[in-house]
Formats: sequence, C-alpha cells, structure tokens
Amino acid sequence: MPGVHPSTAAIASSPKLLDRVRWHLCVKHYSIRTEQAYVDWRVKASLTRHRRYDLLMHYVYVMRSPTDGGFYIGYSADLRKRFAQHTEGSALATARRRSWKLIYYEAYIEQADAIGRERYLKSGAGRRFLRAQLTNYLKRNPLTPTA
Repeated sequence: MPGVHPSTAAIASSPKLLDRVRWHLCVKHYSIRTEQAYVDWRVKASLTRHRRYDLLMHYVYVMRSPTDGGFYIGYSADLRKRFAQHTEGSALATARRRSWKLIYYEAYIEQADAIGRERYLKSGAGRRFLRAQLTNYLKRNPLTPTA
C-alpha cells in the first residue's frame, strides 16, 4: 500500500480479535453454541470499563460509617457496584447507616479464599488484625460518632 507505514498496513490486514477467537474455536471443533457463548463473553468483557482482570477478582472490604463510627465487613465480586449499593441504601444490611467510606479492601483470585478471609475478619482475631492494620487511619480518624 503506497504512502502507508508498514506497521499500520500490518495492523489493518491482521484479523480482528473476535475473528481470531472464532477461528481457534473452529479449529478445535467446538460446537456453535460454545463458540457463541465464548464470543458473547469476550464481547461483554471488552465492553466493560474495567480491565479484564477485574472480572476475575473477588474482594473483601471494610467500610466505616461516619454517623456512628461503626465498621462493616463484606465480600463482593464487583466492589464498585456493591459500594454503590451501600451508599444508595439499597443494601439491607447497611441501609440505616447511609453514609459509608471504604477504608480497606483485599483482592483474591479464588472466591473461596475471599469468603474465608471475610469470615476471619469478622472474628475477634480478624477485628484485632484490622485494628493493627489500620492503626494510622484510626489515629487520624478516631471512632467518635459525628451524630
């Protein structure tokens, strides 16, 4: 192609990602349903504003209510969506204390690990761990309620 940089021509002539996925699925002789399910998943993953790895993570989080100084420990596969539910008041467990601040979270690849960590953090030893982990935050923001 005259007047076109060689690397640009190579990109323009290379097949699109979904075409490559379809070709690999066809070569491996997957059924059309499997192919369609994978392609739909891939399109959905590419359309999200989060990175692809965010779809695979599981989160344990700690929030604090400025109204009474209380903590809430939870688990979610979509931390942003869950935090929005807490702040809107659509989560039953936290609806009465509407104002929340996310102060700590951990990310896990395996769901079972995240759920186990949530259980631990809700135990007495886990709460002691959080107090030690968040020492500097708690010094700057004492547990006195604002209301």
